[in-house]
Amino acid sequence: MPLLLTLVSLVVAAAAGTYHPDLANFSGSRGQFAPETLGQHGIPWPELGLWAAGLLLQMLVFLPMFFGDGLDWQGFPLPRLLPRGPMFALVGTGVVVALWHLPTRCWAGSTPARRGRSRSGPSWSPACWSCRVFTWLRLRSASVVPAVLAHTFASTAAVALPWVFAAADQPPSPLTAGLTAWPGWPAMAGFLCVLRLRHTTGRRSAAGAVAGTAGAFGATGSTWR
Repeated sequence: MPLLLTLVSLVVAAAAGTYHPDLANFSGSRGQFAPETLGQHGIPWPELGLWAAGLLLQMLVFLPMFFGDGLDWQGFPLPRLLPRGPMFALVGTGVVVALWHLPTRCWAGSTPARRGRSRSGPSWSPACWSCRVFTWLRLRSASVVPAVLAHTFASTAAVALPWVFAAADQPPSPLTAGLTAWPGWPAMAGFLCVLRLRHTTGRRSAAGAVAGTAGAFGATGSTWR
C-alpha cells in the first residue's frame, strides 16, 4: 500500500510541476545510486537491482526498530481508543503519533535547510496522515505486522523512490515530491476517504444482517474494511 501511495504522490507532484521524472534514462537514479553510469542511456536494470537488494537489507536491519514503534502505538493506545469507534481510533492514533514525532522532525535535520516552525507543518502532516494508513492496516489485519512492514517501507524505500524516477538535473525536494511531501497528503487523504465511503456503504448494505459481516466491526472490533 505505501508503494502505491508513493507512486500516486509522485504523479500528483509531476502534474503540479514540482517533480520532474526521467523515465527514459533514469538519470536521477544513476546520479544518486550509480554515479559512474550517469550519462548513459536506457533503464539501468543491474544498478536498480543492486539498489533494491541494498534497500531490502536496510529494511531488514531497521525492522526491529519499527516493530518496537508499531507495538508501542498500534499495540497499546489503539485498542483503548477503539471503544469510541474505528474512525475516532484512526484519527486519534494518527494525531498522537504525529505529535510524538514532531520535535525530532523539526530539529533533527530530516528535511534539509529547514528548521523550527518553518518545518512544523510539512513535518507534522505526513506523520499524521501516514499513521492513519498504518492504523487502517492494523485494524484490517488484526495484527501489527502489516503496519510495521508499511512503516518500514515508508521510512526507507518511499524516501528513495523519488530519486529513482527523477531527472538528474532537477533533483526532487523532500518537501515537494514523495509520500511525506505535500503531494503525499492528498494521496493518503484520498485513500482514507475511499475507506470511509466503503465503510459507510458497507454498514448501510449490512443493515439488519448478522453483526461481524464485511464492512462492520465484529464483537472484538478487530477489523475494519
